[in-house]
Amino acid sequence: QAAAKKGKVVLTGIFHHEAHIDPRHIVKKELRVRGSICYSRDDFATSIQLVADGRVRTAPVITHVLDLDEMHTALDLIKRREAVKVILEPNRTSG
Repeated sequence: QAAAKKGKVVLTGIFHHEAHIDPRHIVKKELRVRGSICYSRDDFATSIQLVADGRVRTAPVITHVLDLDEMHTALDLIKRREAVKVILEPNRTSG
């Protein structure tokens, strides 16, 4: 509904469940709809390089750092929308 007439809508990400779309909006507004996977292997490599070069700040989105054994806690935080990005570290020591 937010797209302009004859606009382009890109569906990105990875869907884990079936999604239902009402085609009336697409037809009425003559929209172009395109699907795109959330990233490619090259995108991932570029992202890693940007972080390594210090060109992307990751600290503002990391809300929790937990031990790998606390994955259940991490998933619960995400499910309750109390976390943005959780880093899981194997053998993390306190502090």
